[in-house]
Amino acid sequence: MSPHVVPDDPNSPIMPVIVADALVTQRGNDEQWLTPATLTVETVARPLRCRLARKVHPLGRAAIAFAGSGDHIATCYQDVLGHLPTWLEQERPMASLAQHSNLYTNLYGPGAIQTLGSCQVPNGFNTCYPRALVEFAHIPQLGMCTAIGSGHADLIARAREGERDLQQMAEAPLFERVRGFVASLNGRRLAEEMFTERNLPNAWGGYLEFVYFDFRVGRWVFGPSALNLFAILHQERLGVRSLRFYSRAIGYMPGDELGRVLTLSSTPGGEIGADWTVARGHSRLTVGEASLDPWRNWIPETFTVTILVPMDDGSLRFMMRSNSPEELEALRFAIDGSNVHYGLSNKFAAELGMAACNVIQETFIQVAD
Repeated sequence: MSPHVVPDDPNSPIMPVIVADALVTQRGNDEQWLTPATLTVETVARPLRCRLARKVHPLGRAAIAFAGSGDHIATCYQDVLGHLPTWLEQERPMASLAQHSNLYTNLYGPGAIQTLGSCQVPNGFNTCYPRALVEFAHIPQLGMCTAIGSGHADLIARAREGERDLQQMAEAPLFERVRGFVASLNGRRLAEEMFTERNLPNAWGGYLEFVYFDFRVGRWVFGPSALNLFAILHQERLGVRSLRFYSRAIGYMPGDELGRVLTLSSTPGGEIGADWTVARGHSRLTVGEASLDPWRNWIPETFTVTILVPMDDGSLRFMMRSNSPEELEALRFAIDGSNVHYGLSNKFAAELGMAACNVIQETFIQVAD
């Protein structure tokens, strides 16, 4: 998803952003997908498919995102790298990207690979997208948005649903609003994969990465590292509710050419840690204590808690809470040998519980109306 055109002004209240998932799909395959959210001791023992890929790439003053087959993405990306220096000398660099993408469409068929690009030019930002295969929406708190790929309609719908949360963050700095918005999208999708949609019928997810144009340095950069936690608002006796955290956590390091996702899972079947590399066209999964090695000195820059709120009709409502900069000290994360320690301060967890109870109350009022 990407904003359309923004002014070239470091003090602009608009920030160009591209969000991309990491799941690579294969049409006509009914096997369940193994992802960071669905990996447990039980699922890793099955012959399930594991395929993540980096689909968004910051390339100086240009950024390009892909949708489609992992192999096609890797090949197209290499082609783009070879042509990009020449394109950047042109008045409309992304027009050349669009023409290049059409070659792949003609070769492999519609939808085999789609590209979305944005490049800073003297009078703003030049963008490209496959006109026949995109979803457009003007969302007041986000501006003009465009989405491509199999999850494009879902993503636009969720951006609309996120309007209320963005309004509540209206006084926060622009970057914090952007980061919180993407964190909410990601936290909800991870929870859906984890608890409700293990066969991923909408064919997108895995993990959401985002890049944004940083006017301070004049180039596109990845968003910050993050730790994702999960909890449920549990109904106790006598109507008392308590917040219970799951023994599941997912970490993210953006890196440069190579991103990483960490899965930590404790279920009745046992405990497991797994490190996923997220690169162009492919991923590698390492399970066991060795998976912790790249993360031993890691300090998350942000965290998000996704709370599952059971409703009276049996459905689940998701509430996402991303930290403000001053709240980061509420998070504890450390690796000692094969042991991983993580959690939130009692004060922060108590505030989350109260907020989740407010969700229940607000929903009841809405239903009564």
